[in-house]
Amino acid sequence: MKGGGLVVGKYPNTKLGNTKHLISNVALRKHYPETHMATAKQVQRMLERYRMVYVKPNVGTGGHGVMKAERLTRSGKMKYRFKLGTMERQFTTYPAFYAALRHAFRGRSYVVQRGIRMLTYRKRPFDIRIMVQLNRSGRWTHTGTIGRLAHPKRIVTNYHSGGTPLPLERLMRPYLRGARMTRFARRIAALGVRTALHMQQGYPRLKEAGVDVGVDRKLRPWIFEVNFRPDPFIFLKLGKPAVFRRIIDLTRYHGRFRKK
Repeated sequence: MKGGGLVVGKYPNTKLGNTKHLISNVALRKHYPETHMATAKQVQRMLERYRMVYVKPNVGTGGHGVMKAERLTRSGKMKYRFKLGTMERQFTTYPAFYAALRHAFRGRSYVVQRGIRMLTYRKRPFDIRIMVQLNRSGRWTHTGTIGRLAHPKRIVTNYHSGGTPLPLERLMRPYLRGARMTRFARRIAALGVRTALHMQQGYPRLKEAGVDVGVDRKLRPWIFEVNFRPDPFIFLKLGKPAVFRRIIDLTRYHGRFRKK
C-alpha cells in the first residue's frame, strides 16, 4: 500500500475516501464521527451543530496540520477560535474565522470532523491506537493496543507531534478497573478487527491497519481514522517486548521495515 492518494478499489486512500467506505457499514457508522469536506458551509454547519470540530488534511498522517475549531458564546457574544499546534486564534465573525482557517490549509484539501470530548488523564486528552494485521494464515488479528496522551500544549496525541505512548490500562484507571477494564479492552480490540475486515473490502491490498479510537465520557468508542501504514515502533514504548516482536514480525512479513 503506497502513498495517500492511491486509489485501491472503490474509493481513494484519503480521509474522505476512507470515510465513505467506512460508513457504508451500518454497525461501524455509529462509531464514526460525522465527517465532510471542509467547505465554508460545512464547517459553519458543523460548528452550529456540535460547537467543536476537528479540521484535518484530507491526505496525511502523524497529526500534522490538524486543527481544533470551536464556536463559543461569551458574555452573550458569539466567537470562533481555532488551534493549530501551539498557536491559537480567535475571531468575532465567522467569515474572518474561516478566511484564517482556509489560509492555514495552504492550498491543501481538508475535512471537518465532529469533535468528540475525549476522556482525559491528568487533564490531557488521550486516544487509542489499535493495531490489526493479517496473520500468516490470512486472517485479521488484533496484535496490540496502546494509549496516546496529548502533549500539554497541543491538541493531537501522535507521538511524532509530542504525544506520549502509555499502556491503555494506566490511562483508563480513573474510569475502569479489573474485569470491567478487561471487557472494555476486548471490546475495542474487536472493534479494530471489524473495522479492518470492512476496510479490506474497499481496499483489497490492505494488510495492516492502525485504527485510532477515542472514548467519550459515556465510554463510547469513536473511530477517528484508519491508518493503512501504521507505525509499529510506537509499541516499543509499551514495555511489552513480546507485543512488539509480534507486530514487527507481521509488518516485515508484509514487506515493510525488512532487515537489510
